[in-house]
Amino acid sequence: MDLARLALGDPGHPKSVYCSGGNIAFHSEKETPEFLNITYDWGNGFAMTCESGNFTPYMQKVPGEIRFSKTQFPFWPQTSTRIEIYGTERLMYLGRHGGGWQVMEKDGKVVDAHKDIFPDIFHHRNFIEAIRLGKPANGNVLQGHLSASLVHLADICYRTGKKQLFFDGEKEKFINNEAANKLLKGNYRAPYVVPEKI
Repeated sequence: MDLARLALGDPGHPKSVYCSGGNIAFHSEKETPEFLNITYDWGNGFAMTCESGNFTPYMQKVPGEIRFSKTQFPFWPQTSTRIEIYGTERLMYLGRHGGGWQVMEKDGKVVDAHKDIFPDIFHHRNFIEAIRLGKPANGNVLQGHLSASLVHLADICYRTGKKQLFFDGEKEKFINNEAANKLLKGNYRAPYVVPEKI
């Protein structure tokens, strides 16, 4: 979600979320569904659709040999961790777990691309140094919160009946939906209670 939000210009919370899906492949009773199709709408011309699922064996994450390659791109149609950006003239594939990015014309011709080693190692090192030395990490806490919130909003949408939910980003509350608002905060066991104000 971080990279998809970055590609959209790091927007705040969406105005609404809608989802469809469920436990349709293995018919399990998991709370987090096997397949979920989510649409987020920011109300300003930007919408983002995400699909998640673990039942398609031909869809794979970017393998390590491509993820850390400086020259090799993934086969995008079967890359499960890709981001697709649809412009008026071109399509961009962006590797969420490495793989670089490519921009293509309508006929599939690659007109721009970038490939570099995925920065996992550098981010891990920075995070550990931030903890050891008490320095700020490269990752912005607010941006992490906004990205993680997208996952929570989708989960709440699924658990409350897969209907479109409207969200007030400033108050961080759903509009006219108390069932959804109750799921915004977990039930904690003492002494591991998260206070109302941090």
